[in-house]
Amino acid sequence: MLNSLGTPYEIIPIFSKSSINIAFSFNDEYSKFFSVTLQSLICNSDSNKNYDIVVFSSDIKERSMKMLLRMIPQNFSLRFYSLTDFIQESFRDIKFEEKDYWSVEMYYRIFIPIIMHKYEKVLYLDSDTLINNNIDELFSISFDNKKLLAVCDTTSPELYLDKNRSRCEHIKNVLGLKDETKYFNSGMLLFNISLIDVKEYSKDILRVLHIDKLLYPDQDMLNVLFEKSVKFISSKWNYGSNVLVCNRNYLREIPEQAKQEFLESRKNPKIIHFISPKKPWNSIGEEFYETFWLYARKSPFYEEILFVMYKNEIFESRYATNLYLMLQNNKKIIFWGASLYLENFLKKYEINKKFYPQIIGIIDTNSTRRGNFLGDYEIFSPDILKDCKVDEVILTVINSLNERYEEVKIYLEEQGLDIKLTRL
Repeated sequence: MLNSLGTPYEIIPIFSKSSINIAFSFNDEYSKFFSVTLQSLICNSDSNKNYDIVVFSSDIKERSMKMLLRMIPQNFSLRFYSLTDFIQESFRDIKFEEKDYWSVEMYYRIFIPIIMHKYEKVLYLDSDTLINNNIDELFSISFDNKKLLAVCDTTSPELYLDKNRSRCEHIKNVLGLKDETKYFNSGMLLFNISLIDVKEYSKDILRVLHIDKLLYPDQDMLNVLFEKSVKFISSKWNYGSNVLVCNRNYLREIPEQAKQEFLESRKNPKIIHFISPKKPWNSIGEEFYETFWLYARKSPFYEEILFVMYKNEIFESRYATNLYLMLQNNKKIIFWGASLYLENFLKKYEINKKFYPQIIGIIDTNSTRRGNFLGDYEIFSPDILKDCKVDEVILTVINSLNERYEEVKIYLEEQGLDIKLTRL
């Protein structure tokens, strides 16, 4: 059973003396991947320090909890909490929804200053991270009277580009942030709890929860909440792995200072964050792939993680056969969905412009991806269909395939575009 927070919904520190306090939030499906994060923390910990680990989840199973607890050394504490009752009582009028590949647990980090207000400092980490060094050093960084330590998001240095105009306008006009270059990533957050007033913070949460059109829900909200009280630290504490895979022009597009910091962090990242849909358990040979599997081999979930990778390969190969056959004609086609599946397909089957010049490119509704490439093919907005002659649109999104098909179908009809739409 999950521990219940109970009234007044607070978590008491487990150790009487100072400790390294870290919170995570994930669903049961992610337990196996979190075990690798936990193993990396254990391997790089100090045996003379205490580590107070708290996990927030709404559905984690008892089996998963037991397996994770068996990993814990004597100087560690690992506790599991459900926030369901807390949210229903305190935010009953708010509906927290999943988005893309993010589960509802993404919102839970927002409530850390409220339910962990008995602590002085609390670090939040995503469960697709690796602790690649002793984490104690992070806790010794001065807050300089700020309420949060965070790392600039990898997209921030390139928001000045025309292709990212809509994202930049969203940050300024919808979120109301004054400086888009100071937008941080929410995968690593060190809260200075002692400076956060619970009552005022709770009011602020209610305010930001009513912001419409949040593209990255928890991250957008946290940037609004801490805009005036965040201190930015080196990206080595939240190194965004696979940035160069997702955007091969990244280093040519960002300012020189941001480029040098990125390259310096890449040499020896303290925390590695697998920020894109490309994860070590679904993609082979990507950046810091070997580091992940080094820790994964020590996890009690090792065989299950291997099975996930094997299952993904079989699942995707079935669709790959269909897509490969669709390309064996001279029709002018465009892909809809710059998905991980499509990226792997293009690489595996060596699909390029030399042999497949009839492929116009790729459409994606995520504005931050426009102007980037998957293989030889540029990513465009849906508007390109109004300006170029295309015989067929092939939907290359596997997740929620039927729902996405209906969405694209409606778009084509509303735009008066008589183009064949095909799904895998």
